[in-house]
Amino acid sequence: MMSSHGALPGRSVGGGSGATTGGKAGGLLITQNRFPEHPSADAKLRLVFQELDLNDNNTIELESFRRVQKALNFQFSPATVEDLYERMDIRKGGGVTYSEWMNFAAHYPVLVDALYTRSREAIERAKMESQMEAQREALEEVNRKERLANQQHQVALNELRQHERTVETLRADVENRKLDEKERQRVTFDAEKAADYAKTDFITKEREWNAARDAEKAHNKPVVDTQRTISKIEKNINNLDEGIANSREKERQLENMLNQTKKETQALVDESAGLSEELASVKQIEKTLLTALEEAAITTKNWYDQMKVAEGEYNRAQGQVGQCRQIEAAAGKAVKAVAAKLHEQEINLAPFREREGQHRDLHRDAVSNMDEADNLLRKLEQELGEYSSRRVQEEEDEHPLLEHEVRLREQRYNLDDRDDVHYDETTRFMSTANRTDTRQAMTRV
Repeated sequence: MMSSHGALPGRSVGGGSGATTGGKAGGLLITQNRFPEHPSADAKLRLVFQELDLNDNNTIELESFRRVQKALNFQFSPATVEDLYERMDIRKGGGVTYSEWMNFAAHYPVLVDALYTRSREAIERAKMESQMEAQREALEEVNRKERLANQQHQVALNELRQHERTVETLRADVENRKLDEKERQRVTFDAEKAADYAKTDFITKEREWNAARDAEKAHNKPVVDTQRTISKIEKNINNLDEGIANSREKERQLENMLNQTKKETQALVDESAGLSEELASVKQIEKTLLTALEEAAITTKNWYDQMKVAEGEYNRAQGQVGQCRQIEAAAGKAVKAVAAKLHEQEINLAPFREREGQHRDLHRDAVSNMDEADNLLRKLEQELGEYSSRRVQEEEDEHPLLEHEVRLREQRYNLDDRDDVHYDETTRFMSTANRTDTRQAMTRV
């Protein structure tokens, strides 16, 4: 930012655009309206006089004149400033009155215009600097709000991301538990298939065992019948043996009846021999049947053992199916519990998203406001820089005119002084030479 000179001494500048305030002592505000852009000649003289009257005593003092000259960046030497003040202070009363000021202004119009213009421009520049300072403070406030909004947005965003991570973790847990549930269902299905297979095998073994038992029973019936036949034959043999014994006894007792008895005995012996052969044959059949019965019993026992094994396998399979179903039910409950927790977290996620969106919008608005404030500050700085550059150039262009005016006025005052000296010397000469002074009839210019 460029600045050619400071604010006026004893003055404070407000940035408002309200009505004109006329005071300058006691820290009263002075607005640009106090120095209109196109004032009348009388208004310009009076406003500049008031500006030079720092002590508010309706006079311009040397120190006030110096301070204003320095504040408004006039490039006059201290001697020139004092000389100008001497030109103003005609009465030499220690302060320049307004009438003396008007007389001075008539001889130094460029200087008066420069005092007015630079006073007005100083207030304008002070106003711009005040606006720029206010804009800097506004920008700092906007920056603070942007930082606060960013912090709040980051907090809300971190909370949202943390909650989203929790939700994602729960979703992954739900998926894993669903996969575990599917695996448990597959294991249960396999166990049920194994149980069905074991059941089928058990039923098959039981059917074979029942068939073997029926076969055993079928083989046992001929044996029983044969054994019954053997018992009958043996009983008949025993009866025949008793008859033989009785016959032999009769034979001994009844020798008379020997031949007849022998015949009967022989008949009984023959019959007994036939029965013996039949008994041997039946026993052979019994042996064969017993062998078949033993084989049937062994087969029955084998099928019974296999049936028991199959029954044990089936019972174990049923136990495994029960366990698998319990595990599957537990996995299903776990999935439901985690899914319910996930649903709850997803519902709770909405306020976090809404809060993050609100803070994101607030931060975006704060950034937009910050950019606008920064652009406005840059614009003000640019305007002030351009204004200051223009004023520096104007003052540089104005300074030679001021110097020229001051030199011309010094030369004119010197000529007037020399004319007065010449007039006095001529008057004394005329009086001494006793001549008539014709100049008295003329009007001095």
